[in-house]
Amino acid sequence: MTSQEKLDRPSPIDTTHRFHQVKRLSSLLLIYAAILQDDSVRIIALKVVGATFKNIHCVFFRSLSETSPVFRSEALVLDIPEYQRFKHTAAYVTCPAPTHRQAAGKARYVGLANEKSLALHIMPNVILPLEGSGNEDERKEKKEDEVLGYRRFNRLEEPDQNVGLTVCVPAMYGFNNAAQLVEKIEMSRLLGAERIVLYNYSISPNIDAVLRMYAREWSTGKETLEIKVFPWHLPLIEQNGQMEILNIHYLGQMATIDHCLHRYRKSSKYIAFTDMDEFVIPLQHNTLLDLVADRQSRNASTMGFLFQCSVFNKDRPSLAPGFEEDARRYGSAVLGVTSRDDFYFPPRVRSKFIVDPKKVDVMGIHFIWNGSGSIDTVPLDQGFLAHYRDPLKKSKPGVVDTRVVDRFGKRLVVRLRKVWSKLKGVDLDLSQG
Repeated sequence: MTSQEKLDRPSPIDTTHRFHQVKRLSSLLLIYAAILQDDSVRIIALKVVGATFKNIHCVFFRSLSETSPVFRSEALVLDIPEYQRFKHTAAYVTCPAPTHRQAAGKARYVGLANEKSLALHIMPNVILPLEGSGNEDERKEKKEDEVLGYRRFNRLEEPDQNVGLTVCVPAMYGFNNAAQLVEKIEMSRLLGAERIVLYNYSISPNIDAVLRMYAREWSTGKETLEIKVFPWHLPLIEQNGQMEILNIHYLGQMATIDHCLHRYRKSSKYIAFTDMDEFVIPLQHNTLLDLVADRQSRNASTMGFLFQCSVFNKDRPSLAPGFEEDARRYGSAVLGVTSRDDFYFPPRVRSKFIVDPKKVDVMGIHFIWNGSGSIDTVPLDQGFLAHYRDPLKKSKPGVVDTRVVDRFGKRLVVRLRKVWSKLKGVDLDLSQG
C-alpha cells in the first residue's frame, strides 16, 4: 500500500471544532465547544487576561433553523489560572442549563449574547451544539449551515463509549515524530488506556498517515483503543492594526485540558494528563487503572493521584540490553533510554495527575486548581512519571533505570512490530530526513 493510499483512508480528525469570536461584546471572547453537564453548560473559551463581561446570557435553541430561543440563562465568564505573563488566557463560560420543566430535551444548541443585543432581538452570531446532550437522534452530521446570516454548527455526535482510563495529550504543533506518536499510543495501551485524546494544531503527512491507519482499524472493528483527534487551530486576531496569533501559554494548553476533562468526564472513570513524551509508570500493579482503583478503594474521597517526575535523558546513549536493534529500528525512547536523573522532582513541580473527573472542576498542568476531594501523592515505589527528553539542565551522569523496559519492553516490541508492519513507507521522524 502506498503512502498516498494511506492518506486517502478515513481520518480520525474532527473537522468541525474550531474557535469562533463572539461578536458585540466588550472584549475578545473566542468559544470552542459547549458541553452539557448535569445542571449547567460549560463553554470552552479563550479571552484577554482579566477582561470582564457583564450581562452575558446563554441562549438555547431547539434546532439550527429556529430563530426563537427556547430558554436563556445568565452566563459567567471565568479565567482559568495559568501563567500571567501572557496577554490571553484559557477561560470557560458557565450558565445554568434548562430544567425539564423549562426546556430540557428540547435545547440542543447554545450561543452567547449580551443583554442589549437580546433586547434588540439580535441573536448570537455563533451557535454551537450541546455536546453530551444525549439526544437519541444525534448523528455525526459534520456540516455547517448558514441560517438567516448566522453561523450555526451542526456537529452532534454519537454518545461517547464508557471507558476506564482516558489519556489527554496537549496540542501537536509542527509535529512530525511518528515514532514518538506510535510509542505514545502503544505504551498507553499497555498501561491500560482505552481512549487517547489528541489536539491537532499542525502535523506532517507521516503523522496523518499514522492516525489514518488507527482510524481505519477502529472503523473496521480491529482496534480497541479509541483515538480522538480534535483540531486546535488558534485564530489570528487583529492587534495594533496587524493580524497576529494569540499571545497565550503553550498553544492554549489549559483550554485543551479543560475541554478533555469536561468532554469525557461522564464517559471516563479516570483521566490522565500527560505530554507526548511522558508516561505514568505503575511499579506494583499491572495497569494504571489497577493502581488508582486500588488506592481510591482505601480513600474514596480522592479526586486526584499525583505522580512525581524523573527525567530520562535522551542526550546520551543508554540502550536497554537485549532491545538495541528494536530501539534503533522503531525510534523507541522506552527501549533506547535507560539513563535517568538520580532524583525526582518534588510534588507539584513537573508532576502529572490521574484524576477522578467527576470530582474535578478546574484542572491545571501540574496540579488541581479546583475540585472536591483530596490529593493522593503516589509513593515512588508504586508509580512515577517517566519523562523522556533532553536534559532540563546540564546534568551529571544519572542512574541506570530499567524498570520501565523490564515491565513493558517485550510487550512493547510486539506492538511496535505489528503497528509498523502496517505503516510501510511512512517515515518515523521527518526531522531526521
